[in-house]
Amino acid sequence: SAVNDKPKFLRSTARVEKPFISVIVTAYNRKEFLLQAVSSALRQTLPRDFYEVIVVKNFEDEEIDRQLKHMGVTNLSSNSVGLGAKVSEALEIARGDVISPLEDDDMFSSDKLEVVRSVFERGDVVFLRNRRAFVDTKGRGIGEERAQPPFAARGSDPGALRKLIGLNAGCCCSAMSIRRSALYSADIERLKRLVLGVDSFYFAASLLHGGVLAYDPRPLTLYRFHGNQSFINTSSLDAYVRKRCEAAKVYANAYEDLMEMVRNTPYEVVVKPLLVRSKVVSTVFCRSESKPTTQELAYLLRYQNTNLDHPQDFLLLLGLMTASILPPLRGLARRTEFELNKVVRREVAQCGNPKGLASDP
Repeated sequence: SAVNDKPKFLRSTARVEKPFISVIVTAYNRKEFLLQAVSSALRQTLPRDFYEVIVVKNFEDEEIDRQLKHMGVTNLSSNSVGLGAKVSEALEIARGDVISPLEDDDMFSSDKLEVVRSVFERGDVVFLRNRRAFVDTKGRGIGEERAQPPFAARGSDPGALRKLIGLNAGCCCSAMSIRRSALYSADIERLKRLVLGVDSFYFAASLLHGGVLAYDPRPLTLYRFHGNQSFINTSSLDAYVRKRCEAAKVYANAYEDLMEMVRNTPYEVVVKPLLVRSKVVSTVFCRSESKPTTQELAYLLRYQNTNLDHPQDFLLLLGLMTASILPPLRGLARRTEFELNKVVRREVAQCGNPKGLASDP
């Protein structure tokens, strides 16, 4: 079973009372995959007595609402645009000691929640990031994140913090589980303001709370690539530039807010590279003359050179950084990234290899 497969560093620790889990499924203007996401949260090896599912969405749909009622999940309607505000609404009624977020286009493996509950039996664990498998529109497997050995440590240790960042622990809400107390010990009002960047909030809040952060190499989250996903499937350069600009501005605002949360702590390193990168992208794609400082670029260069999985990612970032300094190169940088993403989209369709897609911010 998933519990018996638990890494030794978690099996050997004193147990606490088994935690109750709240799965919070969020949806904004997307309907096509929502019922699949909810179904995956219900088809668990963990008995339903030990978890609840809360759906919070900004639309009403007679058939979807009927199905959700039949599934026996809590269905909230929200007027909020931001992801953080929707999560906050669900938290107000959630009963779980542990929160497992799930975005509407992703899915859980059948043993996800059994693993989560088992890990959080260790009372000092505040955060879990599991590995992702990648699927296409029809749910067919197209690859997995690179596996790393299981890991658990306190983020206050500098070496552990570097390890967690290298494991992409702060990326992808659907691959995270968080102790509820960590969210409330942080600034919950800040969460409500976040339109995007909520995964960074979860990670930073867990670090600030103290306790153990863990990584599990089992692919417990199915992360879906599809056409209604950010700017990944944008067909024209102009549309791509517009969406890239919009996303960069939203992320820049989110990371500015999160920097206030972690400022003057060792955890600035979690947010600062994301903030500087969002400034770079905003400068290149928004035709803005407001660009990151030389010191910020030097910091980003040092940081990202050791935290990108593929050489092409670093070369692309280097090109964007150069274009942020030299305005005549911005048109070339936009075109280059757009063409690169077209090539990668074809590879995804043909070979099932999603690496290299430009990602927010």
